[in-house]
Amino acid sequence: MRFLHLRNGRSGIVAASVLSLASIAAGPVQPGDLLVAGYANNSVHRYNGQTGAFIEELIPGRGGLGFPSSIAFATDGTVLVLGGQNTNVIRYDRVTGAYLGQGFPVFPGLFYGDLSCANKMAVGPDGNLYVSGGCSNAIHRYNGPSGVFIDQFVPSGSGGLTTPQSFAFRGDGKLYVASQGTGQILRYDSSTGAFIDVFVDAGSGGLSGPLGLVFGPDSNLYVSDRNAFDVLRFNGLTGAFIDEFVPNGPDGPGECYSCKFGPDGRFYTADVGGRVRRYDGVTGALIDDFVPYGSGGLINASDFVFSDDGFVYVTGYGSHNVLRYSASSGSFIDQFVSADLVQPRTLTYGPDRNLYVLTIDRVRRYNGLTGAFMDNFVMPGIVFDSADMAFGPDGDLYVSHCCGGTIFHFDGQSGASLGEFVSASACDAQGITFGPDGNLYATNPCDNSVVRFNGQTGTLMGTFVSPGSGGLSCPFKLRFGPDGNLYVGSFCTASILRFDGQTGAFVDEFVPSFSGGLNGPQGIFFYPNGDLFVVGQYSHSVNRYDGQTGAFELQFVQSGSGGIYFPVSAVVVPANPGNIPTVSTWGLIAMLLGTLVAGTVVLRKQEVSPKNMV
Repeated sequence: MRFLHLRNGRSGIVAASVLSLASIAAGPVQPGDLLVAGYANNSVHRYNGQTGAFIEELIPGRGGLGFPSSIAFATDGTVLVLGGQNTNVIRYDRVTGAYLGQGFPVFPGLFYGDLSCANKMAVGPDGNLYVSGGCSNAIHRYNGPSGVFIDQFVPSGSGGLTTPQSFAFRGDGKLYVASQGTGQILRYDSSTGAFIDVFVDAGSGGLSGPLGLVFGPDSNLYVSDRNAFDVLRFNGLTGAFIDEFVPNGPDGPGECYSCKFGPDGRFYTADVGGRVRRYDGVTGALIDDFVPYGSGGLINASDFVFSDDGFVYVTGYGSHNVLRYSASSGSFIDQFVSADLVQPRTLTYGPDRNLYVLTIDRVRRYNGLTGAFMDNFVMPGIVFDSADMAFGPDGDLYVSHCCGGTIFHFDGQSGASLGEFVSASACDAQGITFGPDGNLYATNPCDNSVVRFNGQTGTLMGTFVSPGSGGLSCPFKLRFGPDGNLYVGSFCTASILRFDGQTGAFVDEFVPSFSGGLNGPQGIFFYPNGDLFVVGQYSHSVNRYDGQTGAFELQFVQSGSGGIYFPVSAVVVPANPGNIPTVSTWGLIAMLLGTLVAGTVVLRKQEVSPKNMV
């Protein structure tokens, strides 16, 4: 690969100063730069292509709000939003919606009380933050001002707690928790977290899958049931069933994630369909769709909160944002927190030289030069739990589904869906790549193999790498090398295996297990000079290996450099990313503005290499 290259005064090349050319160069990406996707950072980091030194967050992680499941106001007035999928709590300015940082960076298992599958949160009477962990089966407590983990306030499984959802502190000194897994409402001491009793047992009034939970103005308990699609009312003192407050049916709440009484005394529900319904607070009769389906782009309404300044804030679980509506009319006002990059999984430059980032449920496109967000190239709703993507020889985009092995086909110009290229035929298409023969190759971790599909029709051609060949275990990403052979990351053995590019026969363990500290190999790519780079998800690094021998050379991106966490993919910036203006164009701009200070801009061709780039 060759590219247009600006050199500063070395080897007789004359230095140039154009405008504030140094500041211009500091911003846009340069050919040969290394971009790395931080899965847990929800960002894309940029590193120097020669030294591996961290440069910047090209696509900054503004908290990476992913699948927001709960919202609340902190004691200091800031807005707290719980990202259910990436398990963190993010602070935003209450007036502007500006990102204020991860006040509660509670990544699962990382010294934060083993919180995982976070469902709902609430600020307790003591000012601390409480979060229900759907997978940890506990209620976790964090310091209100600092976000520091305190303890599992309700220990895992206490009283049979399973998949806790909504919960409520009450003035009687008790904490009420919806235990979805057992179909019960459990009661705990609000000071100690000790289990007291089963307040509402499974089956009472038909209760089977409690989600939302709230005490009403009448002091009774209202519970939404995700299985029955209704809202049940129970006696607030005894827990005895009273009635079906909102029945299932056309006027029902649907799969209601959250239910609350508004300041007007009416009853509101948020459902997975993406709306907020309003009911009479006494009779339960439907009044209207307060926030209609999809208003303002809302997808999967998961929670909402009324503020004292006339707004209602609604979290869009599927749209990855927080929308704001009028508390009186329900009319859409604005996107209070915009959708961020969530769980980037694969990076690639497209034929248009822009950067494409595959996330869990969409493909986002960014300017290849500046990193500025352009659009959702593939909109949410088509792919979910995606694994990998690749542009084919035809210029179209192909995206693999993590569970089921389906590979989707999208128009390379518009992003429009062209249907399923490969129907579910492999258990888990974790990695895909097109080979020199134009066919599509996919890893299948379910039987530790690599399968091959016709690159034009998607027809299964058979198993290319036999199950477990050469010790292959948990194959994730794969790439063809300059030698025409296939290189596959064996995630569970922390190694890179090489297979014959024609027959799929095992050749050798090209990169031995844990070589150079490699752990959890994900992204694999070859630099133009032939060196092999491997992204280590668990080593939080990018390692460089000799492209001919597989010998470890160095940890090119040091572990944790620039704050990178769980990197999963990397890409080398190509020549002319985002259609960078040519050198002559820069010179023309400089001369027109009269700011060419000294020297001459020189056009030079040079091979991209991490060893010889300047």
